[in-house]
Amino acid sequence: MSIISLLLLTSLLPHLTFTARVKVGIVNGTEAKPHSRPYMVSIQENKEHICGGFLISDEFVLTAAHCWNGKSSVIVFMMTIISLLLLTSLLPQLTFTAHVNVGIVNGREVKPHSRPFMVSLQKDCKHVCGGFLISDRFVMTAAHCRKTNEKLTAVVGAHDLDKINEGSIRIGVKSYHGHPDFNNNTFQNDIMLLRLEKEVEQNEKVMKISMPTQEGDIKADSACSVAGWGRLSLNGKESKRLMEADVRIMNNTECENKWKYMFSASNMMCVHGHGGSCKGDGGGPLVCGDTAVGITSFGDSKVCNRPDRPEVYIKISAYHEWICSIIANVK
Repeated sequence: MSIISLLLLTSLLPHLTFTARVKVGIVNGTEAKPHSRPYMVSIQENKEHICGGFLISDEFVLTAAHCWNGKSSVIVFMMTIISLLLLTSLLPQLTFTAHVNVGIVNGREVKPHSRPFMVSLQKDCKHVCGGFLISDRFVMTAAHCRKTNEKLTAVVGAHDLDKINEGSIRIGVKSYHGHPDFNNNTFQNDIMLLRLEKEVEQNEKVMKISMPTQEGDIKADSACSVAGWGRLSLNGKESKRLMEADVRIMNNTECENKWKYMFSASNMMCVHGHGGSCKGDGGGPLVCGDTAVGITSFGDSKVCNRPDRPEVYIKISAYHEWICSIIANVK
């Protein structure tokens, strides 16, 4: 087919008019230091480079429109199939323990701005975790919500994340203060404070929430609630509107029996209820009355809101001294 194409092109050359060229390269340049431009992407067809591009998020590459010839989507589709087949073949060998970044299942949409302390933490304009405002400069969230050197943006005053004109405000994070003893494998000390680049002006849509003033356990079976923009089911879509669910505090001994070594009664707590947390929105608050008592941390990787594997929250009161130290000393 390539010989026929060349012959056809040769016969057409006298009748063609050329004005400009695309797919330009580099002349009179120097070889880049290996990996010194880590955002660069080689777009290929049949293993042959046809165009350049560059990474603008963990899911998107930016390039020129002329680089797509109508067949590239077939190549991407085939690669997706190959990736899925590879994942399927690996599943029997994989072991799943716990998942993070939880959202809300069997819940209801929150009355807009009735939880003015809620914060959407975003990367490249995409929601990655929940958080909550504890002062005019600090947001509390889970330590697992940030990868090393990742830059996050805090969105306050939001309800529907698709409506950018509803009065929500995007604020950059000036400094990140994860607990120094956070363990990404066991989720011990899964707590982080974010110092915002500027003070938040509190109003009816943006307001801080109080925290426990002293260390102690919440009485078992106490009525509380959770909220977030996460998935509505384990494999479902994320909610663009803030959702909430009613839960009750679980007895520590019962939770420890269900999670074994993963659970630490001194700095964690569990909840149970018809609705609850699921995949997509960790870092959000567990609220009892008007007080944030916990931070959404982890749960079962296979089933959301499962009675025998309840969602686990970091107990805020256990970190009272550390929190006060960060707020008082970080400028």
